[in-house]
Amino acid sequence: MKTEFTFGDIVSVAGYENRIFYVDAWSEIKRTEEWGVSEYVDFELTDAINGEFLDAFEMDL
Repeated sequence: MKTEFTFGDIVSVAGYENRIFYVDAWSEIKRTEEWGVSEYVDFELTDAINGEFLDAFEMDL
């Protein structure tokens, strides 16, 4: 999967206004269930100020 963001990028996250995060890692996830297949990217982020960790979907960045 091609992502819009890469390691070290500075991003903002929906719902976390006035905070910025660094992209630490991402996971390409493919789920197969009885009604279909879904694929998405999950990002692991670190707050640039206080070091707090956060997981977010690509659509929220």
